[in-house]
Amino acid sequence: MEKYDVLMDSLRSLDFAAKKYSEAVSVLVLVNVKSTDDSKAKLEAKALYDKLRSVKFHFDFYCFYHEMDIPSAGVGYARKLLMDSAFRSCNSYGTDGLIINLDADTLVDCHYFTEIQDWFDRNQDMEAGSIAFSHRFDHNSTSSVKAIIDYESHLRYFINMQRLLNLPFAYQTIGSAMAVRSFAYAKMGGMPVRQAGEDFYFLHKYTKNFRLGDINGAIVYPSNRSSQRVPFGTGKAIEKALSEETIMSYNPKSFEILAAWLYHLLAWESSLKKTYDDKLMRQYQEVSNFAQEWERIKKHTASKKTLLKAFFNWFDAFRLMKYLHFMRDQGFHDISTQDCMAYVLTELQLPVDSSALINLEQLRQYDQKQRYRTSEELI
Repeated sequence: MEKYDVLMDSLRSLDFAAKKYSEAVSVLVLVNVKSTDDSKAKLEAKALYDKLRSVKFHFDFYCFYHEMDIPSAGVGYARKLLMDSAFRSCNSYGTDGLIINLDADTLVDCHYFTEIQDWFDRNQDMEAGSIAFSHRFDHNSTSSVKAIIDYESHLRYFINMQRLLNLPFAYQTIGSAMAVRSFAYAKMGGMPVRQAGEDFYFLHKYTKNFRLGDINGAIVYPSNRSSQRVPFGTGKAIEKALSEETIMSYNPKSFEILAAWLYHLLAWESSLKKTYDDKLMRQYQEVSNFAQEWERIKKHTASKKTLLKAFFNWFDAFRLMKYLHFMRDQGFHDISTQDCMAYVLTELQLPVDSSALINLEQLRQYDQKQRYRTSEELI
């Protein structure tokens, strides 16, 4: 549960952005505890809820209190409660509004609402957007700053390696940086109820039908605080890094072997170096039950475009993760994030600096200027 001052910083940044936006904005905040939490935690949550109910902003503000009695309830469940409520509100007016997610310790830039609205107006075929992000260095101990630099470098390396491969699902999936049209939210079945990774599974629903894109005009600024609330993600990664576990990332060689396999199988072009390993890929195909899936795909597709769509519906973002874990088990171990950054910066023809922060800033600026082709354009 966030502290009052932390949450108010986030709300004030939203308030400033709302002043520069001409449309109506409603902000919904959920103060939640688990029914199994001790009485002290519940009293603190209720005190926070009572305090928040008296604050006023330039937007309509609604604060809710909820005790979760589902043992597996977590961040996904909390997001679902709020997003479902937002959908019902839009639906009651018969409008296809925008539902935007933001974590309680995250700040936004002053053009946040305007840029998100403009992006959806300009991209009528898009149903969801991944918003640009840049982690803050609030907790500025040397170890904390290094941890968030390494973690964000890992995130940007991972997506850019996918984009060098021209993978149609290569989008960031960060819970505090995503937006969706309300009708599309309902059509896709809403937010998955998960303790973590709910943002990944939610946004990738929209890569399946080529309706997810990058919103680079708005920027959110997540905190770099550590957290034990979820089993993975930013807070957990920072916690591990602060306990002297080096943040590592996927071996570039795994992507090179994947590039060669996709070219061999689909004549799928990419700018990444190709290193084919027939024996290794036969092993992967066996463990992934590929032969049966490939026959099914070929049987039910009548053109190259439908074959590619069906293949990447099978080899999706989740299966890419499983492939990379398989490769790790085969000896292609994770390497340091900064070695990964040197690799991807070279592939992108960007200079490599001895400073990890400078390298991250370069990739931030590069990503901010990119318009990644939509999944449909790639296929």
